[in-house]
Amino acid sequence: MDNRLFPLYNISSMAQLLLHLIGDYLLQSGWMAANKAKCHVAAFVHALVYSLPFLFLRPSLNAWLVIFVTHFFIDRYS
Repeated sequence: MDNRLFPLYNISSMAQLLLHLIGDYLLQSGWMAANKAKCHVAAFVHALVYSLPFLFLRPSLNAWLVIFVTHFFIDRYS
């Protein structure tokens, strides 16, 4: 890998981590936290709210759907 690409890779990784923290902690309400493992609606709303900040990275629709769907199933059935 070309060393000139590493700074961009690190910025992208940091952005993804920051967006994850924002979506999973700052934007999650108490209702979502309490009910996402018990109720499909709460898990859906949380997965949607969690996934929205990732749109700042301008992912393809398929990439964004992977983020949304996997987060829904992880939180709903964990």
